[in-house]
Amino acid sequence: MRQIDVRPFRAAWVLLPALLLALLWGLSAPSGAGAATCTSSISGPNDPGFAGAERNFPAPETWNSEDWPLFDCIPQTAPKAEDPEGAAGMSVNRAWASYGMGDITVAYMEGGVNWKRSDANDLRDQAYLNTGELPYPEDSGGQTHGTYDLNGDGVVSVEDYAQDPRVGRANPQAGGITPEDLIIAFGHCEIQNHLIVQCPSGGRFDNDKNGYPNDISGWNFHRDNNDPQTDNIVYGHASGESRALVGTANNHFADVGVCPGCRLLSVKMGDEAIDRPDRVAEAIVFAVDSGAKVIDVTTAALGQTPSMLGAVQYAYNHGVVLAWASNDFESADHTEGMRYPHVWPGNSIVSDQSNRSGESLPQDLTATTFRSRSTLTSYGAHALFSVPTGDGSTSTAIPTTAGVAALVSSAGQDAAAAHEISEPLDANEVFQVTRATASPIESTPCATCFPGLAGAEWNIQYGYGRPNVYQAMKAVHEGKIPPTADITAPEWYDEVDPTLQSTAALKANVAAKRSPSYQWKLQYAPGVEPADNEFKTVAFGAGSAPQSVSGSIDLSQIPESFWAAAYEAPTADRLSIERYDVSVRVQVTDASGRLGEDRRVFQLRHDPSEVQGLHKNLGTSIESSPTLADIEGRGGLDVLVAGSDGTVHAYRPNGSEPKGWPVHTGLARGVDPKYPFNYLSDPAWTSGEIPQPHEPIVAPLAVGDLFHDGELEVVATGEDGYVYAWNRKGRLLRGFPVHTDSQFQRMPVPPEEAEYVRHPSTGNVGGAALGDLVGNGQLDIVIGGWDGHMYAWTPKGKPVPGWPVSTDPPNPLPKPGACASQPCIYARDYKIATTPTLVDVDGDGHPDVVVAVQDTEFGKEPVGGAPVYGFVEGYSSEGNNHAGGARLPHFPVALEAAEQGYGTAQDFITEGVQTPVSFEGVTGPQLVANPGLFTSQTIDLRTGNATKESPGSIPAEGPLNPSSSLVHFTTTASLGKLGAGALTAVQASSAATDIVTGVVETPGKGIRVRSAVEAWNPEGGANLAQYTQPLQGLAFLSAPALADVTGEGKPDIILGADSSALQAWDGTTGQPLSGWPKWTGGWTVFTPAVGDLLGDGTNTVVIGLREGWLHAYRTPGLASANNDAWHWHQNDRNTGHYGDDTRPPMKPAAMHFTNATTVCWKAPGDDWNVGTAASYELRAFPRGVSAKNFTTKGTPLPGAPAPAPAGTEQCATVSTSGARNIGLRAIDDAGNISYPAKARVP
Repeated sequence: MRQIDVRPFRAAWVLLPALLLALLWGLSAPSGAGAATCTSSISGPNDPGFAGAERNFPAPETWNSEDWPLFDCIPQTAPKAEDPEGAAGMSVNRAWASYGMGDITVAYMEGGVNWKRSDANDLRDQAYLNTGELPYPEDSGGQTHGTYDLNGDGVVSVEDYAQDPRVGRANPQAGGITPEDLIIAFGHCEIQNHLIVQCPSGGRFDNDKNGYPNDISGWNFHRDNNDPQTDNIVYGHASGESRALVGTANNHFADVGVCPGCRLLSVKMGDEAIDRPDRVAEAIVFAVDSGAKVIDVTTAALGQTPSMLGAVQYAYNHGVVLAWASNDFESADHTEGMRYPHVWPGNSIVSDQSNRSGESLPQDLTATTFRSRSTLTSYGAHALFSVPTGDGSTSTAIPTTAGVAALVSSAGQDAAAAHEISEPLDANEVFQVTRATASPIESTPCATCFPGLAGAEWNIQYGYGRPNVYQAMKAVHEGKIPPTADITAPEWYDEVDPTLQSTAALKANVAAKRSPSYQWKLQYAPGVEPADNEFKTVAFGAGSAPQSVSGSIDLSQIPESFWAAAYEAPTADRLSIERYDVSVRVQVTDASGRLGEDRRVFQLRHDPSEVQGLHKNLGTSIESSPTLADIEGRGGLDVLVAGSDGTVHAYRPNGSEPKGWPVHTGLARGVDPKYPFNYLSDPAWTSGEIPQPHEPIVAPLAVGDLFHDGELEVVATGEDGYVYAWNRKGRLLRGFPVHTDSQFQRMPVPPEEAEYVRHPSTGNVGGAALGDLVGNGQLDIVIGGWDGHMYAWTPKGKPVPGWPVSTDPPNPLPKPGACASQPCIYARDYKIATTPTLVDVDGDGHPDVVVAVQDTEFGKEPVGGAPVYGFVEGYSSEGNNHAGGARLPHFPVALEAAEQGYGTAQDFITEGVQTPVSFEGVTGPQLVANPGLFTSQTIDLRTGNATKESPGSIPAEGPLNPSSSLVHFTTTASLGKLGAGALTAVQASSAATDIVTGVVETPGKGIRVRSAVEAWNPEGGANLAQYTQPLQGLAFLSAPALADVTGEGKPDIILGADSSALQAWDGTTGQPLSGWPKWTGGWTVFTPAVGDLLGDGTNTVVIGLREGWLHAYRTPGLASANNDAWHWHQNDRNTGHYGDDTRPPMKPAAMHFTNATTVCWKAPGDDWNVGTAASYELRAFPRGVSAKNFTTKGTPLPGAPAPAPAGTEQCATVSTSGARNIGLRAIDDAGNISYPAKARVP
């Protein structure tokens, strides 16, 4: 059985001899009613991994080592298993025997393909070839024969070029000729009339005029070239999952894919499965235009943009089905697969005795079901189908789901060709057939399994149930195709406030093109998984032609107790995640009684604590957490927030934006006319059908007074490595944007291949930190690039002297800990995916640059196992100009981890070290850092000595979820003085036992993955148990805010996660706060922004969601108790150093003359309007007053008083001779300058 993504921590099981196993089995048949026991003559291909345990029964192997998800029977080695259909799997083998193995083109989109591995032998003959970019193949004598099918087998494949003397063999490991051999031979050639005209070095010829030069077999959007081969030649995930989709049948090799007759179009979007949204959109368009009818999108995109949604709709309009990743961590978050319309999320079911190792174990005999929702997969309102997989991961579920769609789509093609139906299926019909023939999972499959739901066709755990591919293909060939139904409004997870609107509109497209007539109805029911009899009809009708229909929900019919009740989370049933969902569906019944259906949810909620003017849908996901700052200089805070589409907004509390805002990043390079390798030759990008993408933003903004003149600037980093800086009026600063080294945008063909190396590219996801590296009072901009360099620019867009600095590891490579005495592998990843930490390490008064890198060192035997180390680097503020080199003493610092996820498609997420934070300790500057999946350590930055955190523990919640220690996964600590005022580190965590047993080892037991927040003393590592509290969902790439939200004048803990709850805990007792959590409706990343947004001395908490919504919550918390962590990485400059004073005094308010020589104002504070400023600067101006001319045009005036506490009326007697205006600005004790106030001389 194919096993993908298997991680370390596997037990060393010993197989029992075959005879003993036979005695234990008793050679008995499965006991379930109607169960059909497999036999040695099971139908299916000769691939040894397909049904080895059946064909060799009895033997040491069991069903855990074979392709049982494809079976139409229950394995002989599962004598206790029951199934309503008498099958462990989806009856795919029966479908093959009856209707064929598929014959369409399918696309696999992720990290490309790896022809350097032996398992490529299962893919090379399946590869799609674009004959429009190829010459006719030649025989061994160099002759063409006027055909591409040279070997006459009815299929154009690489084997037709096997004897071609022009084609070499770059990948002997694959067992034969590969598509890359053809790309190397012909991928730079001009072709006319099927013959070569010329092949100049570096040639680019769009021979078939489709906009993609020499696209022989797929495309590489990561490098904008025609070779999707991965450059990290040990990476096997993409090829492994491609095999799950189309692996060759009957070649006596390995196992078989779901659609082994399909052609594979390989598309590379990034190094692994974490990809830029512009690249994802471009890849979908390419796959559609290349003729793919099903697309496997194995990615978690770094943003959900209008362009990506447009590409999804483009695919749907062209009859293409998209299967998309959900999540591997038992999560209900709204990833693309669990959010976008028309996509099929990849969600797994397994046996209650499945293991992720593919091991045959004695306990396999005790399996009772093959329908248990896997701990490694998602659940929620967008669940669609539950496909059986061997390892339970979403990674394997996506190609399995895509394979199901491909076989059903192929049946439509074949049935149309045979005149059994009038035309092939469209994308909606593929869905409707699969839904109508699926086997629902209504009852709970086993005692500990995740629950089903009686009386409902659909539920959040299993969706519509398990597909039956045989029944689906049979229905197509018999013409039993349901009508189509497609909801177009409301949007998925739309947020509706019933106090602001009285109705909610429903819209849908309905049709029954295989029937003379149909009836339709629009319905709704409160709740995420209502029973079928709870739906109420709001509109209905009939028709014969396709039409758009509509209806309206009277929101007054939904009781206030539903949408206004206090929110509680987490709950044992976890329905709190979708607490305020209202389900809507459209049903269409044709003249033959066949039913088509579509469903989705919107969210109905009123929270009186929300600032209504800021409850906005930005139309794009918000990963970048907001920033609160007086960007206008108007004397009040604005909400600065970046969308993933590259738009940066500046919202006032009433929801309006000042002139000049919003602003935008540049066009993504794929649609930028200035980029020579763009895709504008594809009309999809110029027709207006799909919005052209801008460079996406995922990282938090940084805001600071770059020029030290009292005017704030906004700095954003784009995902392609550009850095933008805008002034208060929304104008780009001169010299910007700047960018990381553009030579790394592309790569030659074939690529620069290496083992355990992800090569340099362009990009940024960690954002910028702002600090004065050179000591001139101005703020420099520091970022980490994806090319292995740390960059620093001045406010004028010039490189800071000595920068950029390479993060290449020392030579010889570090050998920390156990790696000094045993073989280890050093995995180099040039991406720097973290936020730089600015802290004075060497004591020279200038902040140095400390950064967590993604490099990982781990055991060689077994590969990827313990020991595991991540690394932190430190560089002088002088960069390469520092005597002795940029690297500071004692760096790199190695941090030991429990494990890592190298090569598991998660790219930088589970590797290296997460973004650290720093503070000044007793012995000097300290750093709090943790590897991708382990506990934190406090590192003395001047000695390299480390103190480990004592992890907290979460109590037991039953036998499946015992008491467990906590580990940090993808999260970052925040530092603050909680309780009695001691410095405390606070961070989100996950239960180690749940991860090991549920995610790594046994996904079918019904194990919940629990999350929690915890805190400890960063100086000594002692855990502070009162702060260990349950957290709803996974706090992905997040850190808590620490600020008062109760009014008690002490900081509390505020943290969001991926599952709809913004939680808060008392900063002294650790207990959940009254009035919290806040229901958000979605997934928040990074850190809530906290500040006195309303100007009333209290804190407002502001978050953005990946679903696109902005939320702001009023609290009674005192703005004066917001001095710890009010932004990502502690502060709005993202320095990551506790105690940095980054907020200037607010502009002095209400400045006016009371007589000819007396000017008065209201005093600002030290931090905005909190505290007391250090001094005033009063000047006379012959004309206007601005931050830029304050010192150059203003004449200093005496007489300014010492600042009083914020809000105090103060006055000064001034000389106004020759002056038209008097200007005043405040300065705090850190030297931060307010925006100037002015008063017209009477």
